[in-house]
Amino acid sequence: MLCNNELCGHIYDKKGFVGSCVPINKYNCFISAAHVILGKDHDGESKVSSREFKIDYLGKKYKIVNFNYKKPTRDNDLILLYIDEVINLPKIEVMSPIYNNILSSKQNIIVNINGNNITDTISIREFKERGSNSYFCYSYHDVLINRRNDRYGHQALNGISGSGLFYTDEDNNYYLTGITISIPNSQSAEIEFSSLDIMRDLIVNFEILDSKSFDKDIRKLLSSIDSMNKKRDELTSSDWLNNIENKVQSDNLINKCNQIFYGDNTINIRKEIDKMVISFLDGNNIIEELEKNHSQIFSVYKSFFDNESTDSRMKRYHDDYQVYDIYEEELSAYKVELNKIIAPLIKDFPDCMRPQINTLSKRDIVHLLNECDLRFIKRKN
Repeated sequence: MLCNNELCGHIYDKKGFVGSCVPINKYNCFISAAHVILGKDHDGESKVSSREFKIDYLGKKYKIVNFNYKKPTRDNDLILLYIDEVINLPKIEVMSPIYNNILSSKQNIIVNINGNNITDTISIREFKERGSNSYFCYSYHDVLINRRNDRYGHQALNGISGSGLFYTDEDNNYYLTGITISIPNSQSAEIEFSSLDIMRDLIVNFEILDSKSFDKDIRKLLSSIDSMNKKRDELTSSDWLNNIENKVQSDNLINKCNQIFYGDNTINIRKEIDKMVISFLDGNNIIEELEKNHSQIFSVYKSFFDNESTDSRMKRYHDDYQVYDIYEEELSAYKVELNKIIAPLIKDFPDCMRPQINTLSKRDIVHLLNECDLRFIKRKN
C-alpha cells in the first residue's frame, strides 16, 4: 500500500516553496496546476525558461528540465513537469472526475502543507457542482481546514495547488481524479479541481479510466441501504400500528386508506399504509404523499373544479404549455372549498397529517388542477 508521502511532491523555485505536484509513473513525470509555475494570472509564461524549478520528492530534489502545457486558462490549469533523471515512481491510475456523492466520500486530497513534511488528508464531503468540462468543485469537511488555520494562521494552506484528489477502492488502490487548483473561500468549504481530461492533449494515447466503472460500489451500497431501510420501515410501521396507544388513529388510518384506495388489493393498501405511517413518523405530510403518488385522491376535487362556473373563472395565458392562471382574489375562495372537500376524509387524522391548503400558492393551485388532468374553458371576453 502506498503512503501519503509517495503521492505528493513539493515544487520550489529560488525563492522557496511554490506548490505541490503528483507523480505519473507511466510517463516519468509529475503533474501540477499550471498557475503554480506560470503565476496566478499565467502572466509568468514568458519568464518560465529563465526560472529554475525543482521538485522535492521523498526527501530528494530533482531539477525540472521540461514543461508541457496547453495555453493556460481557468479551464486549462494543468502542466506536466519532466525531471532530469528516470526514477521509480508509484503506480497511480488516472480516473475521470466523480460526480456522485456516494463515491465522493471515498476521495481525499493528499497534500504536504507549506512545503513541510506534514502530510494532511482532507476528506471530501460531497460533489458540489460542475464548473465546466475542465474543472469541478467539491465540498470538504471544513473542520479540517479550520484546524489548519488555527494551527498555522491565514497561510495555512499555502502550496495546496497542484496536489491530487484521490479515489481509494476497496483494495486501497489509489486513482487520481483531479488536481487542486483553487480554494475560492475556505469559509464556504469548497475546493475546485481541474479535470485530467485535458492531459489527452498533452500526452498521446493518455488513458483515463471511466469513473462509471466503479458503479458496482454504488450499486452494492444502495442495495444495502435499501434493504436496511425496508426492514426498518416495516418494523417501525408494525410497531406503530400495533401500539395500543395508537389504536384509534391507526384504525382510522386503515379505514380512510380503504376508502381512498378502494380499487386496490389488500397488499397494495398495506404498502400504502406503511408508507404513510413512516412518512407521518418522519414528520412529513401524509396527504402530500397521497397527492404525489395517487391520482385517486384528486378525483375528490373534481366535484368542485369540474363545473361551468369554475371553468369560467379560469383563463389560459400560454397556449403552448397549457398553463392556467388564477385570479389572486379567487385564491382564498378556492382554498376554502378545497378544505371543505377533504375535511371529511381526514377529520380523524392528527393535525400534523392534514394538508395545509391555506398555505398553497397560486403555482401550487395550478399544479393541483393540472394533476387532476382537467380541461378548462377559455375565459370569454
